[in-house]
Amino acid sequence: MALFPFGRKSKKSQDTEFSPTFVSLEMANAFLSDGMSANQKKFLTLYLTVPELQAIINYKARIFSGMHVISEDSEGNEKKIPQIGLLNKPNPLQNFKELASQYYILRSIFGNSFMHPVYGGDRTKTQALWNLPAMNAEIIPVSNQSIPFNMTKVEELIKEYKFWYKGQKIVYQPDEIIHFNDNQVQFTDDKILLGDSKIRPLTQACENIKNAYEARGVIIYNSALGILSNETTDADGTADIAAEDKKQLQEGYKGGYGLSKHKNQIILTNAALKWQSMAIDIGKLKLFEEVDSDFRTIANAYSFPPEILQTDSTYENKQKALVQLYQEAVIPEADEWLLGLSDWMGLDAVLKSDWSHIAVLQIDKERASKSLNWAAAGLSKAKESGLIEDAEAKETFKKFLP
Repeated sequence: MALFPFGRKSKKSQDTEFSPTFVSLEMANAFLSDGMSANQKKFLTLYLTVPELQAIINYKARIFSGMHVISEDSEGNEKKIPQIGLLNKPNPLQNFKELASQYYILRSIFGNSFMHPVYGGDRTKTQALWNLPAMNAEIIPVSNQSIPFNMTKVEELIKEYKFWYKGQKIVYQPDEIIHFNDNQVQFTDDKILLGDSKIRPLTQACENIKNAYEARGVIIYNSALGILSNETTDADGTADIAAEDKKQLQEGYKGGYGLSKHKNQIILTNAALKWQSMAIDIGKLKLFEEVDSDFRTIANAYSFPPEILQTDSTYENKQKALVQLYQEAVIPEADEWLLGLSDWMGLDAVLKSDWSHIAVLQIDKERASKSLNWAAAGLSKAKESGLIEDAEAKETFKKFLP
C-alpha cells in the first residue's frame, strides 16, 4: 500500500535540520546507534547474519530491479513521458537498478520504505528520488487526533516524518514522503501508520538456522577425531604414554601422515596402541534438515519458490519456479510500487513494469502462440470440410485465447 497526500499545495519543509545523504545498505550498521527500536535492530541483524534470509531477499531484489519501466495512457497504449528519464537516473549516486533494489531490500527487512522526491512547486517535474533510512523512521501523528477512520487526507493523520542519520535529525512534511508499507493488523499506539516486517513471525526460524550453523561450527572447530591410547600393561595396569612420546606421535600424525601420495598412510610402531573414534555423525543431529525446513518457512513467507535456490532441483522445475516468482510476487509488487510513484507525481499516464526482455517469461507466450496456430489451422480445415459452421468455429477459437 502506498500512502500519499491529496489536494495539498506543495511546500518545502522548513524543519529539515540535515541535508539527506544517500544511505547504502552496506552502511546499515551506522544506523544501529541512532535510536533504532529493539525490533528493528533484531530484523536488521537477522538479515545480516542469516544467509538463507539474505539470499531470498537479495534474489527477489535483483529480479525486481531488472524490470523496464514504461508508461501507458488510460486505454493501455504506451505513452512517452519525461519522468521515464528521471527513473533511469533517479539521483546523483544511483541508477534505476540501485534505487529499486535498495527500496525492495529496505521494505523486505522493515516492512516500510520511505522515498523522498525532490521537487519544486510541481510534482510532475520531480528532479530526484531518494530512499530514506527506514530502520529508524518515526511517523508523528497529528495531535488530538483520536479516530483516523473519518479522515480523507494524509495531512489530517500525519504531522511529519522524522529520520535520523549519524546523529542528525531530518524532518519532512507529509507531502515530501512517499510511504510504502506491508500489512499492519495492529491498530494500537499509532501502529496503523506503519507497516509490519515479514521477519517478525520468522524470528524463530532464523534463530534456528543460526543455532544449526553454530552447532556445526563448534563440532568442526573443537571436536577431536579420536583417541590413540596405549594398550601396554605392567604390574600396575595400563602404562601411560610418556609426554615426549605423545608429542612425537602428534607431530608425526600432523606432518607425516595423510591420504596424499607424499605422506605415509600407516603408522609403524612397537607400542601397543588402540584407536577409538570420537567423530560425530552430523547427519544424525539433523542440522541440515533443520536448516532446510526453516529455509522453506522463510521462502513461503516471501512468496519465494524454494526450488530456485535448492541444488537438487531440476532445470525444468527451476524454470517453472522462476515463472511463478515473477507472476505471483515480483510483477504485482513492481506494479504496486510504480502505481504509488505515478499517483504521487499526478501523471496523466500510469507507470507500468515491462518484462518482455525476460526470456523465461516468453516460453509460455511461445507455447500459447503455437497452440493458437494449431487451433486456427484445425478449425479452418474443419470449416472447409463442412464439419462446423463459421460462427461455431469463431466461438471455439475464442476458447483458446488467453
